[in-house]
Amino acid sequence: MVESPHEPWSKPVAPSDRRDAVATLLQRRADRYGRPNARGDAEVESLVHFTRAGSSFAVSISELTTIRRVSSLTIIPGVSGVVRGVVSIGGRVIGVHDLAFAMGLAADLPPELWLLVGADACGDMALLADSVTQVSAEAGESWDPAPVSSSLPAAALRGVRQRVLWLRLASLRASPAFFCA
Repeated sequence: MVESPHEPWSKPVAPSDRRDAVATLLQRRADRYGRPNARGDAEVESLVHFTRAGSSFAVSISELTTIRRVSSLTIIPGVSGVVRGVVSIGGRVIGVHDLAFAMGLAADLPPELWLLVGADACGDMALLADSVTQVSAEAGESWDPAPVSSSLPAAALRGVRQRVLWLRLASLRASPAFFCA
């Protein structure tokens, strides 16, 4: 038997009873003083927000391997307008894809090229951006469902909120419609 150091007037308590009593006390305190997560129990993801041709997009940072500026890219003649060219990053040749062209927006190459590079089982893919604007923590449940009439494949859109489209890179890459725009 162990005597409680904080309550010398109490009777000796068995160690297992003491653990149960402490666990009960801590649970009561948690119930009383604990605050729920401001976002509830929803899963929170870190998103990178970027712009292209006046439109705003977001992609989960977990889908990205690199975000970087490049000064130029190599144009490939005869390919879909979605594929604006290729770049070499770390000795890998990566296709650069333009969401503006896929969505039917007229847009020249920005003077300063930003690339958001993602990788999956098929290899690397880079999205062209005019600017990278912020990184935020977002709960998926706080986004509205993606519009059905969008020019991007429905599976590639996770949601929309305040004129920002949340993209799924793997689904975008897997869609032949994206490359045939």
